[in-house]
Amino acid sequence: MKIVINKIAALERKTGVGYYIQNLTESLQLLLHNTNSPASLTSASPMNDQLFTYPNGWVKEAVRYGRRIFFPSSKAAAALPAPRIENSAILKLDNQEHDHKIETKEQSASCPSTLSGSTESPSRISWKQRWRHVIRSAARSSCQKHFRYYCQQNRIDIYHEPNYLPWPSDLPIITTILDLSVLLYPQWHPFDRVKSYEKHFAETIRRTSHFLTISDFCKMQMIRQLGIHPNQITTTYMGVRPELTPVALEKTESVLRSLGLEKDFLLAVGTLEPRKNLITIFKAFADLPASIREKHPLVVVGGWGWQAGEIADYLDRYGKQLAIRHIDYVDEDSLVILYQNAACLLYPSHYEGFGLPPIEMLACGGCVLSSTAGALREVLGQHAVFFDPHDVPAWREGIWRILTDLDYRQSLKKNGISFAHSYSWNRCAEQTLGVYRSLQKTQRQAA
Repeated sequence: MKIVINKIAALERKTGVGYYIQNLTESLQLLLHNTNSPASLTSASPMNDQLFTYPNGWVKEAVRYGRRIFFPSSKAAAALPAPRIENSAILKLDNQEHDHKIETKEQSASCPSTLSGSTESPSRISWKQRWRHVIRSAARSSCQKHFRYYCQQNRIDIYHEPNYLPWPSDLPIITTILDLSVLLYPQWHPFDRVKSYEKHFAETIRRTSHFLTISDFCKMQMIRQLGIHPNQITTTYMGVRPELTPVALEKTESVLRSLGLEKDFLLAVGTLEPRKNLITIFKAFADLPASIREKHPLVVVGGWGWQAGEIADYLDRYGKQLAIRHIDYVDEDSLVILYQNAACLLYPSHYEGFGLPPIEMLACGGCVLSSTAGALREVLGQHAVFFDPHDVPAWREGIWRILTDLDYRQSLKKNGISFAHSYSWNRCAEQTLGVYRSLQKTQRQAA
């Protein structure tokens, strides 16, 4: 059996989907290497299962170069206004069993006012945004044509699309859905992404043979909102990277010194965008006494995302005086050191399909204050303190207690490391490989 995974989303700075793709492919390659080795083969075990990834070679480098030149992540780009989505429904599914509509106007009205975005209409999108959309569309079309050729040349059996929208293909398709935020909350996403989902997602539902998702919360949303049969969805939880372990003191001190930090800061990790709800913890932190803020600054780590103008404005106006620091994207080794030396991770997100930073924080021996939203309760279990994402006073009190009650802080770390490492990329890979083989068996029986 030959499987191809589309890794194009992992060529950028790795956020949620990039981490998922990179760690899953590495774990699958290791698993297949061990499974196909002579020592592990039995008469019942499949031989010569092969994993291919796309793009490779010059195509991979061309995609990286194009994204770096035409679509850089920047504070200025993040502050662009979000066009209002005029459609009352972003997706309509119409098949033999279901006729479902996902509404957006009512949901937009129920969201916090800070997320409502600009009232600019799609007809007033700037020429730069239109130009970027044209270039992106042309590049995507070229990659898709080359991908079909690549699959034919390598005689691929199964295509796994890990980033929501599979490319045109005659192969059996497995699609990973990390969350439904684009469909349920389009105001949190760029206009061209929303329009792409509006145009292609119904086709994704029809063409996909089996879906993978990363939490039972997301699986239930897919069943209820999209009408997908439960037997067509498999939950494969994300894992914790093996390198997420305590780091030697010498290296820790060197990295902290280079970033101008001392131990016991507050930490927030994730792309700077409205969905991450950073304004809530900014306000909660601002309510703390100045002496506490100076001793335990709030450090925000992450690249600029879509529609982050309000976050950028807050940091520009109040960041320095409130002891709130923004550090752009850091490498994985440095991130481990930040986890290890933070007093606590704050994760106030409005919506998550899994929530990787809190699990990573637990794996590094830290404690977590988390939002109640999305899959976070499911994923974190009893190993975090939860607050409503809109309740600023509750967040303020939670932060205050973490910083002033060391016994309480220590109690929150109990069993966190072992719990976090129960999320395994190897298990995720085994379950994913099981789905591949089940689909191949079904295809052979149908033939």
